[in-house]
Amino acid sequence: DGDGEGKEQQQQQQEEKRPAIEGEHYLMHTILPTDTFSGLCLRYRIKPHVLRRINRFSGSNLRLAPHSLIIPLGPNGEGLNGGTVRVQDTSCPEFKLHALQAEFPSLRHAECKAYLELADWDLEEAKKAAADDDAWECEEEAKRLEKERREARKKVVDVHVAVPVDAPSDGKGDGGLTEPLLRHFELPCVT
Repeated sequence: DGDGEGKEQQQQQQEEKRPAIEGEHYLMHTILPTDTFSGLCLRYRIKPHVLRRINRFSGSNLRLAPHSLIIPLGPNGEGLNGGTVRVQDTSCPEFKLHALQAEFPSLRHAECKAYLELADWDLEEAKKAAADDDAWECEEEAKRLEKERREARKKVVDVHVAVPVDAPSDGKGDGGLTEPLLRHFELPCVT
C-alpha cells in the first residue's frame, strides 16, 4: 500500500512541473468598466486574497489591478472552491475594445474603436494593425532623431568680414564693397 502512495506522489510532482495551460489551469479575464472585485470573486468562485496574491495587487480597486487578470482554476476547469465558472464573453464589442486597450495602453478609446471598426471587429486583425502602426511610428521616430542628431552635428558660423579703412571708393558711398559683409562657414563635423 506504501508503494501506491509513492506513485501518487510522483504523478502529482510531474503534474506540478507541467507548464500551466490556459483554459485547463487558469483563465485570463480582461477587466471591463462594469466589473467589480467582488463580482469577479463570485463569478470565478475564488477567494479575494487568492485573486490579489496571484495578480500581485492589493485592495479591491480594479483600477489598481493589471488590465488582464489571471484566474486560477481547480481540477477539471472548475473554480478553486468547486462548481463551474462562467467564462468571459470574448465576442462582445465591449470586451474587444478593452482587450485592445489593455494590449496597447497608449491608444485612446476612440483609436481602439477605429482599429476594431476597420478590422470588422476582428480583435486579432485589429491587434496586428495596431502593432504594425506602432512599429512604423517607432521607425519614423528613430529616423527623426537621427536627422536631428546629424543636424546638431553640422555647425554653421556667421562671420563678419572686416573692411579696411582705406578701401577704394567708386563714388557710390559704399567704400567699394560689392559683396556682403556677412559670410557663412560650415565647420567640419568632429566625432
